[in-house]
Amino acid sequence: MSCAKNRPSGLARHARLIDLACLFLLLALSALGYLKYRRITGHLASLQKHLSGIQNTGQTNASTGLSLECLQHFKENLAQAEIELRAIEDELGFLLVLSPHLGWLPLVGSDLEAMPHLFALAVDCLEAGQLVCQGMQPAASLLAGRSPSAFLVEGFDERILAALADERSTFMEAQSRLDSAASHRQQIDRAKFVVAPGLRRHLDRLDHYLPLLRAGVQMALLAPEIGPGLLGLDSPRTYLILAQNNHELRATGGFISAIGLLRVDRGRIGTTGFRDSYLFDDPGRPYSAPPEALTRYMRAGVWVLRDANWSPDFPTTARVSREMYQLGQGVAVDGVIAVDLTAIEYIVGAIGPIRLETYGEKVGREDLVDKLKSYWTSPPTQEGDWWSHRKDFMAALAEGVFTKLRTELDHRQGLDLLLALWRSLEEKHLLIYVDDPDAKRFLAEHNWDGAIRPAEGDYLFVVDTNVGYNKVDPKVERELDYQVVIGADGRVQGRLTISYANESNIEVDGCLQEAKYQAGYEQMVEGCYWDYLRLYIPEGSRIIEATAVPLPQGSLLSLALSEAEGKGGGNEPEGGWPTVEPPEGGKAVFSQFFVVAPGRRRELSFQYDLPFEATQAEGSGRYQLLIQKQPGTLAVPVHLAITIPAQARLIATRPQPTRVNANVIEFETTLSTDRSFELIWR
Repeated sequence: MSCAKNRPSGLARHARLIDLACLFLLLALSALGYLKYRRITGHLASLQKHLSGIQNTGQTNASTGLSLECLQHFKENLAQAEIELRAIEDELGFLLVLSPHLGWLPLVGSDLEAMPHLFALAVDCLEAGQLVCQGMQPAASLLAGRSPSAFLVEGFDERILAALADERSTFMEAQSRLDSAASHRQQIDRAKFVVAPGLRRHLDRLDHYLPLLRAGVQMALLAPEIGPGLLGLDSPRTYLILAQNNHELRATGGFISAIGLLRVDRGRIGTTGFRDSYLFDDPGRPYSAPPEALTRYMRAGVWVLRDANWSPDFPTTARVSREMYQLGQGVAVDGVIAVDLTAIEYIVGAIGPIRLETYGEKVGREDLVDKLKSYWTSPPTQEGDWWSHRKDFMAALAEGVFTKLRTELDHRQGLDLLLALWRSLEEKHLLIYVDDPDAKRFLAEHNWDGAIRPAEGDYLFVVDTNVGYNKVDPKVERELDYQVVIGADGRVQGRLTISYANESNIEVDGCLQEAKYQAGYEQMVEGCYWDYLRLYIPEGSRIIEATAVPLPQGSLLSLALSEAEGKGGGNEPEGGWPTVEPPEGGKAVFSQFFVVAPGRRRELSFQYDLPFEATQAEGSGRYQLLIQKQPGTLAVPVHLAITIPAQARLIATRPQPTRVNANVIEFETTLSTDRSFELIWR
């Protein structure tokens, strides 16, 4: 009986002990959590202090340049910030390992899921910053006390290039860290931060400075390699400048509206006045016959300099334009630079506002295009006929920009200018062709030469040419939809649909293609969109289905054929099947000629078999695609859907897809730059 009576009390004692143990464990975990919280907040406060120190140093020295003392201060703060960040990483420990698998948690899931990429991104940036400071120190003493304008007027110190060359390995390591940072940034969706929305502001700031830092590192690597040739350190260089108006889109960016020369001698820059491209015509010169399509669709009788950019391969266009320039002007050039209105906006935004002496006013990025349109319509410098002065604004702007570069450019503006130039090169608003072999190779490696690019696997390059004698391209919205189907046997078929929407606010009875100038620039922006489309795809591709586009009524070609028919000639087929053009750049080329009326939309589709198989040995598969951006265009939306074999298991993609639905992998992106894709499956 006593044993039976004592059993419940024994169980009760055990239960109390378990409760006490659980309470003690809870208290211990709470204490540990509190201690970790205190340590983490302490490290965060210290991290913020060092980051503020970096920001303050940058703001203080932005207009005076980087001294050795400034670089050392940067490096010390970056190193201390990295120490604090790694300490926080250690404190989080196992939670950081688990966080990628906690995306399912409500509210905090998306924040936790991004944590490893956030830490890796931050560490990469801090390490890259320290390497940049280390690499710049030898050159800083040579740069101290001199503004960017001083170099452009007095000449460039060759010792700076030697100092940068000696630190090449340091800059290469910095570039590797920045490439890694960019890769981690692509894995982070800023819109998904719920608990820590403040991170969005930090990411936005990083999105501004990361391209600048990458541009700076690339320039540091670039300068010793191509600087002597581009800067004219061994002998003066002369470059032909083609100002392209992408309101009237042509193959390499826009109609060649104005032309000038840039002279560089040991870093010193000088220009000859920009002039209207029409003023370079010389009927007495033996011009070449135009490309067949230029004659066919625009009825061109001679091939003049303003139409030199008919090929989308800029090295080809550059060679043609400099030969034409030498033929007409008797001046040989060492290279050709094409710049469009978007690049000019970036440059003016970086160094502006720009003083225009002729006009007695300043112009900034925000009103640049409006001023161009206004003065094109009513040039205040008009002394004779309107035609001769409608482009005087471009010459005044070019002179104002170079005056600003030579006299007023401070270090902050110099850095902003580097970013503007880098962005213009990346987005193909600025194209460069040079004779110097080293510079030519470097530009090609970075896809800054505007060439038709070689590609392993699939390739797509859509090239529009406005043949309507107007400036309607700002009113045209384009979209690409590319559907790729990979069969079980590895054969690949593509279907491309291109959409054009003409948002012009004008009513027309019918579209008429005619070389006629309207009363003002705004009227030139409204109208029918006449387009000569070229599709560049892998050589050996075979079109099996396409949208039929009969010859548009009201076109110059249809009018010419009607006239010829009245005289007993003219046999233009009206089936509308894409025209097979001669191959170019190792690519098959197909074309269509069509018109989109104001307020209307048109879709063109091309379905074709690709000349390669995606299946590899042992049942694995790999598909690669390069979509090349046309210079002069903005961020054209692209929808890409790739269907892999039904039984395949996706192993890896680059970049991350937007959606994966069974065996269909989809991407939503824009062609702000060239885009590459890769899929691997088993």
